[in-house]
Amino acid sequence: MLFGLLLMSLSSYADESLDFITLDKETYRFYQEGKWDSLILLGNEGLSQGFDYYYLRYRMGIAYYALENYSKAEKHFQKAHEFNRRDETLLTYLYYANLFLNRENRAAYYARQIKPEKRRELTDFSDSFVEKVYLEAGLLGGDDLEKNGDLARDWTDSTIYIENQLSDNALYTHSGIKFRLTPRLGLYTAVNYIRKKKINKYRYYTDLERDSIVDTEYTQDYYYSMIQEEKSFSSTVRQLQVYLKADLLLGRDWTLSPYLHYLNVGYRKFDVSYIAHEVSAIAYFDKLQDEYVYFDYIRNQYKFKRKDTSLNDYIVGISAVKHLDYFSFSLGASVSRLNFNDQLAMHAGVSYFPLGNLKLYGSTNVSFYHQKNSETQKDSKIIFYQQAGVKVFPRLWLEGSFGTGGLENTYRESAFVVYNVYDKIRYLLEANMIIPLSEHVELSLRYQFRAKESSYLHYYNDFMEKPVYNIIDTPYNEQMIIGGLTWNF
Repeated sequence: MLFGLLLMSLSSYADESLDFITLDKETYRFYQEGKWDSLILLGNEGLSQGFDYYYLRYRMGIAYYALENYSKAEKHFQKAHEFNRRDETLLTYLYYANLFLNRENRAAYYARQIKPEKRRELTDFSDSFVEKVYLEAGLLGGDDLEKNGDLARDWTDSTIYIENQLSDNALYTHSGIKFRLTPRLGLYTAVNYIRKKKINKYRYYTDLERDSIVDTEYTQDYYYSMIQEEKSFSSTVRQLQVYLKADLLLGRDWTLSPYLHYLNVGYRKFDVSYIAHEVSAIAYFDKLQDEYVYFDYIRNQYKFKRKDTSLNDYIVGISAVKHLDYFSFSLGASVSRLNFNDQLAMHAGVSYFPLGNLKLYGSTNVSFYHQKNSETQKDSKIIFYQQAGVKVFPRLWLEGSFGTGGLENTYRESAFVVYNVYDKIRYLLEANMIIPLSEHVELSLRYQFRAKESSYLHYYNDFMEKPVYNIIDTPYNEQMIIGGLTWNF
């Protein structure tokens, strides 16, 4: 009823052309009385009739801000800022509107235009050269060893050799610092360390072992079985990473972000060499001829050579983000080398804030990768990520995300997260909890589930001249828990 009366009263303004005095007087009255919906409706009517001035934009910004629609509030404050660039109260509102939309670089830009004595009163802001420190650590575990570690289970009558590399637990740590170099330029630097355990397993047959001798009327028959051996080697993959990302605020709505991610990966490689020995064994004893009859076979010998190996991989890219009222659009490109794969990638994404704040938000991201490996083989793939977040309590946000498309040797979030692994990642699910503990400290807890697929090498005898092999896929799952702390200075 009240809303209908409001529309009727505003329609009277729309029926006749608004004059400046009426528009200014009524929006000021609504502003003083805190009638934010009325102010917005009348203000939009005034804008549609060609009125546009500082106090109209300022009051509409305050109205949207009071309704916690920070996207719309920021838009009107921006317009007001074009009329008056020295109003520190307006700059303060611009700071908070961007801060509450998690647009930290834009918030810092406006804050640094405020005089130092008033700037010190801002929440979550510091004039320090160091803006924030971020630390996180995580543990990863999986069931690859449990599901695929029993090579005897996959042994058949025709098998002669199986080789499998299995993933075990991992430890991950990250330390990062964000610097404010200029009002428009921020720089995030970080160091990561990952230690992951790998287990190489080999099963093969080496020789024949006599089982029994069976007497018949004319012969003594010799029966044999194959002798199987299995070797297992544990090794540790150590990965040191350095990450750099700059955020440059261009104009009012654009942010340009070049980034670099360097990865030094050290691991132990096992080279297997095969030596064949031609030998003979007794097939049977011929009683009539009083002689032994022999057959020829191959006695197998395998040698394992351990070799320490190091990779120096990298990702170099750039992204641009355009902020609109309820959306942010991003485009980017990158080149990389990961695990002997040279890649060219294109990235596009959109983030959306349907309520104009962080009570409900989401993002959709798509990346196209074209890669060439060391054997000059080429392939392409499309990676898809979807994320959604909701504020469930005043100090608790929950986020969920999903990614698919063959995520191995790809990256996301401007290469902040890298999946430089050999095994296939079919999809991942992630849940994130964000808890502000105080004005300067924030806690995050993240759970990730990865559906992965490894493969093992299986040589078998098909009774042709040479043994043949195939690659057998073996699915398994990994789960990771990461805890993070952010200190804002």
